[in-house]
Amino acid sequence: MNPAEHVYFDENHQVNRLSTKVMQPSSEPKGGMSIDHEPTLVEMGIDPRAFVTSPPMTASVWLRAGAAREIGLQVGYDPIDPHNMAHCEVWGPIERPNRFSKGQQRKLLATSEWYVELPGVVVCLADSGQDQ
Repeated sequence: MNPAEHVYFDENHQVNRLSTKVMQPSSEPKGGMSIDHEPTLVEMGIDPRAFVTSPPMTASVWLRAGAAREIGLQVGYDPIDPHNMAHCEVWGPIERPNRFSKGQQRKLLATSEWYVELPGVVVCLADSGQDQ
């Protein structure tokens, strides 16, 4: 994630935290939210933490595919080129694959945790409405 786009200061809790924007799919008509499959990266001999943090993307969260499926999202492999066979996507419903509801974004964030931490930023607060 890009801190300039995905972090905001929560004045109510006096803490920097991730915005739900981090759980937003591409605006392309059939686009989804890009994720990478860690076991595939490891099998390819690639350090997953280094792979997911090339500037301006300096941090990343761990997302369970099952958590996305539990809230009605689709998850699947979507290799974008021969150099990234670990690329996957999270899509919305078939009729709107590039749309997640705000509630789905909040739930994804609430079930995520740091993979490569952004110091001084929390992923989600337990009692959060996570509205940004």
